[in-house]
Amino acid sequence: MFGSANHARSEDTALLAAAVQANPLLSGAVVLVAVVLVALVLAYYFRTRVLRRTKVELLRRVAEQSSLHRVVRMTEDERLPPRELFHDVVATLQDGWARALGVKVRI
Repeated sequence: MFGSANHARSEDTALLAAAVQANPLLSGAVVLVAVVLVALVLAYYFRTRVLRRTKVELLRRVAEQSSLHRVVRMTEDERLPPRELFHDVVATLQDGWARALGVKVRI
């Protein structure tokens, strides 16, 4: 089974080699196509890597924004005693910024 596939592959290689010898421009075209394909693959790889990183950053911002909205809703409830409110706000902020990198707080 594999022998016939290898044989067909060697025939294809022989045909390509014969075509290149007959027409030297064909080898340049093959190299150009290969270079363009490699460039496209690399561009796709780097673009998707940037998009993945951006998605992670946006998800972090959404978590932070959501926690801030919850804090605002908590502070609007005047029935909560200050001590309990402070405890709830701190817990909410910890949840919202649990995965944030590079967060600096200055008091």
